[in-house]
Amino acid sequence: YQLFRAKGSEPLTTYMQLLPDGNRMFALATHRFLIKDEDVKQSDSVIYRLLARYADGGFSNLAETRLEPVE
Repeated sequence: YQLFRAKGSEPLTTYMQLLPDGNRMFALATHRFLIKDEDVKQSDSVIYRLLARYADGGFSNLAETRLEPVE
């Protein structure tokens, strides 16, 4: 997976590469994952997009992510 991020008026750029067996994704209930972005303050305006890259060289559409506050 490739995660893109734009903070404020910055352009959308690659934020991180994610592997299904990597240590940056934390599995939650049914098909949900938690990724902590330590560089963002609560007052920041941030947009994330996610892209899946397949082993055959194909890729998914650039998906919007749903943000939920973490307590």
